[in-house]
Amino acid sequence: MNNRSDRQVRALTRQLSHALNRIAALEAQVEQLPTPGQTAWPTPDTAVQGFLAGRWQRRDGNIYTQPLANIPEAPSDSNYYGRYQGTWQPVVEEAPGLTARRSTYGWARASAGSDITWISLDDILANFQPAGNYAPAGNYLDKAGGQMTGPLISRDGGSAVNPGLAIGDNTTGFYKGGSQLLVTTVGGVIVMQIQPAIGAFFVPVNFTGKPLNAVGDPVLADDALNLRTADGRYAPVASARARPVVYDIPADIDIPGSGVWTPIATIPCTLPPRPGVTSLLMVSVNCNLKGVNNVNGIGARVAISPSPELRLFGFGPNGTDPSAGFSANLFVSPATGATAFNVPVQLNAFNIGSTVGAYTVVGGNAILPDRSQIVIIDLGPVS
Repeated sequence: MNNRSDRQVRALTRQLSHALNRIAALEAQVEQLPTPGQTAWPTPDTAVQGFLAGRWQRRDGNIYTQPLANIPEAPSDSNYYGRYQGTWQPVVEEAPGLTARRSTYGWARASAGSDITWISLDDILANFQPAGNYAPAGNYLDKAGGQMTGPLISRDGGSAVNPGLAIGDNTTGFYKGGSQLLVTTVGGVIVMQIQPAIGAFFVPVNFTGKPLNAVGDPVLADDALNLRTADGRYAPVASARARPVVYDIPADIDIPGSGVWTPIATIPCTLPPRPGVTSLLMVSVNCNLKGVNNVNGIGARVAISPSPELRLFGFGPNGTDPSAGFSANLFVSPATGATAFNVPVQLNAFNIGSTVGAYTVVGGNAILPDRSQIVIIDLGPVS
């Protein structure tokens, strides 16, 4: 009887243990069941694949940061993804490391999802500075100052409001016009143009009281005037005018009643150098006369184009005795730039309503008080 009871107890114990194991297994299965509306995931296969592909993170190597259940697979495209607030977000993958082409300076990357992947800074910096040189003494300008060691070639530009090299804004700077023309623009206005053989300003030039040095002699009418040429043309009167020429008529000269012009003097005259300048002379004719019978018409002129002349009256008692004299001032201009020339003075007799009469110009030397005299005075430049 006792043996039978022992066997029954052992059988019941085995059945109870089996039942408890079954209950534990069912409880484990219940925990894996999805909540209403969710898909059962991951399967054991996908969980293993996720670990092998490096998609899941562990907090301490043993415990998941969140349950694996009900996490959907990341999108299948060219991006890398990470979990953020219950969703998959594109992330930037690690920069290239153990690759055949290592970067000396590092890598640059656009935002996640960009078509442009990692870019080596070696390619960007290759044209700007030597490898490993980041010091201010390198081939670039520090924003606080520096010195260039090579040419500065800017972008193309082609107008006053689009210079190739702009300063401050896009209306002030420099641009190249044509093959050999540099244009300067300020505020959208062309100020200066420079070519290999000539430069041009398009605004007034102010030297703020300073001299403009090494100016050549003027050639064209609108060329600048240097001091050397100005002194020759417009020097002060005290040093630029010739001394007066005083000429005494040496002997008596008869003027016929026919009316023809009779020379009474041809006087040499010299002026200071005045390149390209017209000068003005005053020729003062002072004559004592004799042989004027009552009243005569007397003409006086200087035969330098346009040969100005004056008409005067001569008075006397008869055809032999001393008569009244006259003084006449005539103004003439020799040829432009002339420095040495002759001044021809002429007289005639003309009809004033009665018979034209002859007369005589009294001549003599310096000791004769009633001699005739001609004086030539340089009045300086007039152009």
